[in-house]
Amino acid sequence: MGITIAYKGTLNNPELVEPLCEELSEIAREMNFEYQILDEDYTLPHTAYFDRSGPGVQIKGHLPLKGISISLHPGSEALSLYFDRHGKIRNLVNMVSEGDDNAPENEFDFIKTQYAPAEVHMIVIKLLRYIKLVYSADLTVEDEGAYWETNDEIILHEKREFLRKKIDEVKHALVNGNIDLKTDDAEDSLVDKIEKILTEKYGKADENGIQKPESHKADEKE
Repeated sequence: MGITIAYKGTLNNPELVEPLCEELSEIAREMNFEYQILDEDYTLPHTAYFDRSGPGVQIKGHLPLKGISISLHPGSEALSLYFDRHGKIRNLVNMVSEGDDNAPENEFDFIKTQYAPAEVHMIVIKLLRYIKLVYSADLTVEDEGAYWETNDEIILHEKREFLRKKIDEVKHALVNGNIDLKTDDAEDSLVDKIEKILTEKYGKADENGIQKPESHKADEKE
């Protein structure tokens, strides 16, 4: 339960996975976000499985995916962008659970941002907008905070607050009580920073804060 962003799509060209990872890792470093690169061999068979023999659950075996995972805040899930050999975004957990290389037609990946400041949700949406403009023209996003559709911070805050109250009513307290939800006051600083990074590196801003650079237009499918 919590405000969640769902996304699915395919790279304009499967070979774009490397430059996408390079650009997003550079942005992560500038924003002081932790990130991990996954660079596995597409030609080897899928043998990954969940190992529950230890104190936690681990993924063992080979998973033929490439991509990047970015941790923006302790109260948010990581933004994971893992691609199969066809350039399709894959849900890592689903892929391991199903033991199949073939993605379901309507498979989404998800990131829950409810327990992080609203700025984190906004940054995720800005990054996804850029990915759609540059790397994945068919990227589809379903945003429970409505920021993808409206670009309206007020609506996002209202939806977050409504859900927060509902969670409080059900649980009488947030499960993860050590996460500070009162950090939205500093929102503009990080959001402005990510927008500045995107616009300075990749061109002038459009109404959503980003615009496709000329250097990437040739990468699109005809």
